[in-house]
Amino acid sequence: MIQPVRPQDVSGAYRQQAISGTPPPPAGATTGAAGGARAGTRRADQVELSDGARQLQTLLDAVRALPDVREDRITFLRDQIAAGTYDIDATTVAQRLVEQGLA
Repeated sequence: MIQPVRPQDVSGAYRQQAISGTPPPPAGATTGAAGGARAGTRRADQVELSDGARQLQTLLDAVRALPDVREDRITFLRDQIAAGTYDIDATTVAQRLVEQGLA
């Protein structure tokens, strides 16, 4: 269980350190044979990612690298509109709006 650190606990630890000249134990650490923490030793934090998390990160990076605007599609449509050859079927547009729930 993680115990909250109170300001008075911290100030007391620094006072103890100043008096004794030894660093206080980390907050929440216990000492002794049953405590599991030894004076002067620290464990480094570690993070291990699963293969699925690595794959997800790779996919997210690939998606972020994609351009926000498809310039080739915009150029194609702009040229069709300028030439008067752009033809849109209103029924198809309406059907897609209904399918997407936008109507």
